Amino acid sequence: MAGELINMDGVGTALISIADKIGITVMQMYNIYVYAQATMALVQIVMIIIWIICTFGAMVIAFTYAHKLDDDESIKKTNKADRICVALLVGAVVGIIVTAILAVLYIPVIAIMCPEYTALKSLMNDVVSVAISLKK
Repeated sequence: MAGELINMDGVGTALISIADKIGITVMQMYNIYVYAQATMALVQIVMIIIWIICTFGAMVIAFTYAHKLDDDESIKKTNKADRICVALLVGAVVGIIVTAILAVLYIPVIAIMCPEYTALKSLMNDVVSVAISLKK
């Protein structure tokens, strides 16, 4: 059955051999991948929610702060379009910063939440890279 699931071009044979050596079956590998896919989807959903909250929260705070400054008599009056532009600019900057932070944190969060998947993926990448280097 394992021969039907994995291409037997040498890499698949090596993966099956390694899986046998570490005491894992192809079905267990499949279950690890399925669990990891669900976890990655949930992590992405949470990160999208965090991005939306941070970006729109910063925009609301910037708009409110600009509105409070407008109420101050010592500062010259600004029109509503300026407040909206400031809020959009702050939202864009915060959105870019939060995107960079979440992109950096994605792989470590997956490694913490799915250590078996991360180890298995790393092991398979190593096997494939060795197979490719031997093929050349």
